[in-house]
Amino acid sequence: MHSMKKRILSALCAAMMLLSLTACGGNSDSGNADGGAADTSSSAPAAMTKEDYLAEVEGLNDAAAAFTAATAEFISAGLTNAEDENALSESIEKIRVTKDAFFAFQSISNPAEGYEDAHTALAKDCGDFGALIDEYCDVLLGAITGESDPNESDIETRMETVVDSLGVSIAAVEAVG
Repeated sequence: MHSMKKRILSALCAAMMLLSLTACGGNSDSGNADGGAADTSSSAPAAMTKEDYLAEVEGLNDAAAAFTAATAEFISAGLTNAEDENALSESIEKIRVTKDAFFAFQSISNPAEGYEDAHTALAKDCGDFGALIDEYCDVLLGAITGESDPNESDIETRMETVVDSLGVSIAAVEAVG
């Protein structure tokens, strides 16, 4: 039982560290937006309007908030009921679901005109963050079950790098507008 508490405490410490990283991440304030021209001459989907694209970028803040809230819920569950592996596992799966918004943004293939280069970088960072959310959840599950995960040792550093890169990429999108 003492070993279980040590594993839960370790997982909670990692969750709190990552929670602080995402809470300090960039804030996208999109400002005014006007419509972009659609390119109907090719078979590729028409470019999004500037307004629609910036709304998708702003949606990343909601996705980050969902990740933060799910992580905080996991921390709360760990502090109040550390012995309930099922409740902790459910909390971890709520964290895992938050990756979907980042992967959805990554799949945008028709950003607004003028945002193509900035979108490429931001889409890559969203994919990287989504993949790290999966790894992070695997590390947390491993901590609960006592299984070691080879990604555990550097996930915090990689998460910090990706969060920093997301902030730079969002700033690049804002600079276009």
